[in-house]
Amino acid sequence: MTSWAQELLDELSEEQRSAVLATDGPVLILAGAGSGKTRVITYRISYLVAAGLAAPSEILALTFTNKAAREMRERVVRLLGAHREVHPSSLWITTFHSFGARILRIHAKELGYDPGFVIYDEDDSARVVKKVFHDLNLLDGRVLPSGFLGWLDSNRADQLELTGSLSEPSYLETRYREIHAAYRAHLKRQNAMDFRDLLWRMLELFTRFPETLASYQQRFRYVLVDEYQDTNRVQYRLVRHLAGPQGNLTVVGDEDQSIYSWRGADIQN
Repeated sequence: MTSWAQELLDELSEEQRSAVLATDGPVLILAGAGSGKTRVITYRISYLVAAGLAAPSEILALTFTNKAAREMRERVVRLLGAHREVHPSSLWITTFHSFGARILRIHAKELGYDPGFVIYDEDDSARVVKKVFHDLNLLDGRVLPSGFLGWLDSNRADQLELTGSLSEPSYLETRYREIHAAYRAHLKRQNAMDFRDLLWRMLELFTRFPETLASYQQRFRYVLVDEYQDTNRVQYRLVRHLAGPQGNLTVVGDEDQSIYSWRGADIQN
């Protein structure tokens, strides 16, 4: 062990040190608010580099907010900076959606998009949905744009993306499927993706092109996920894909807290 790696370990509690030292295979860290989980993640990343187990660019850390990603990057740069020059851009410490955008711009043509695709925010998506409703003449009030937009974030919409069908669809869901197809087609014509696409199209990329997935599995020797209790089905599948055969996956979560449950987060992941 290098003296640098030992210095990092000496700054941790016994429990934190145990989490940092578990470097082979999957690791689950359950930590409540205020327990220092961000410290564990940043020291784990730094230790992997200090111990010579991975280069900074071979570690992928995913979280849910830009603030959390920025804070982690800044901490890791400070920890590593005392011993080696590390540019923040070399670190893959990012949100799920920013990671998706970065990957998809590299591989956009494989999915039929131009690399300069536009990312639609919620207001843009709402405008497209209203146009789709008008084009499909869904103006009798039985199906509402707000209802469809809410359904897009549900597990049932995920089921449609995953399987192309719905088990025992209701009248509304039958219409939602029709609207969904028109909505997707409209975005594709506009060379646009919404926030959901940044995850679903990345999963599509890895599913359709296993050689592309394999290249990222080889690139990222370690994958870490913060706030794991907030992952939904597609994020769970992406993480499992990226961890790959090496299985060096670390997830940090709090089973008593799931702030994104309204977006289909599944604490059972």
